[in-house]
Amino acid sequence: MNFDLNVVPFSRRESFLAISILPEAQDRQQGLYLRTVRGGDDKFGEAFHMDMLDESGQSVSFQAIACPELIRLESTGGLKAEICISDHRTFRIRTKGCGIRLTFRTAAYDYAYQAASSSWEVNSFTHECRFMLTALGGDLRMEVPWDKIKSSYVIADFLPDRKSGISEFAVEEFHTVWEPRAAWESFDDAVKQVKEEFNQWLNRMLPLPERWHESRELAAYITWSCLVPAEGCLTRSAMYKSKNWMTNIWSWDHCFNAMALVRHDPKLAWDQFMIFFDRQDESGLIPDFINNKYELWNCNKPPIHGWTLSWMMCAGAYLERSVHTAGNCAFGPA
Repeated sequence: MNFDLNVVPFSRRESFLAISILPEAQDRQQGLYLRTVRGGDDKFGEAFHMDMLDESGQSVSFQAIACPELIRLESTGGLKAEICISDHRTFRIRTKGCGIRLTFRTAAYDYAYQAASSSWEVNSFTHECRFMLTALGGDLRMEVPWDKIKSSYVIADFLPDRKSGISEFAVEEFHTVWEPRAAWESFDDAVKQVKEEFNQWLNRMLPLPERWHESRELAAYITWSCLVPAEGCLTRSAMYKSKNWMTNIWSWDHCFNAMALVRHDPKLAWDQFMIFFDRQDESGLIPDFINNKYELWNCNKPPIHGWTLSWMMCAGAYLERSVHTAGNCAFGPA
């Protein structure tokens, strides 16, 4: 699989992290961005713009080749880098023969400081989170000028080791206190684990004729990678419609997701269906959409939930047992 990062973000199950190629905008240059999709769809969540650097420290053009477990960046001059989201909060990057520059454009109060010998913390008020940049191999050079109440900008250059020509680093997202790791798994092991997780998901997808093989794989990747963890207003693991511009769940799309999941993952399907009823108002109203930060009550979707539940219950006994035991279910026991 090689999907287009201009259209399909690179992410993984149970993560708010994503990587996309974004077009030029009034306040943004075109390029590859490390993103966070928390907080709803009124922003893209661009955190770091990524450049590939040659031996002289100059930015060079590259192409991105993406599959579910890995992004490969390759320049015409043979420079290479690889990116993996090793767990729900961590970008891992490895390069050979080149460096990587991460540029974080600050807004009000955003700043960075050195937290350990090889680690710098970027505190992002904009994204309501923090990032820890850690060099695992090679050298980290920071440019962080101070301007009254914030850093004017943050530039992190991860440069390869002079002997091996390899650089490796991590970008960890966290909210309160950073917890240093006792040890880091190898980059290859991280990629292998993500690949195995996706293949398990793919193997449980509904079968299709061989001519639809590529479409089935891409659909499996999109649904798998669009899952975010329970956090804040999200009471259960939730499947977003996209990690590009639809970074919420809506009170009818969640029914479609539940129906798509019910045959190969009935528990996850039930979670998709019930998540809106977890947030139901005393009046019976359910929100229009929910993300980790807030829920919107200003409009409503068609009441398709009774029909959806009936359709899903035909798929297996698990849902029948779930409905009978859901004491606060809006539509009562089956």
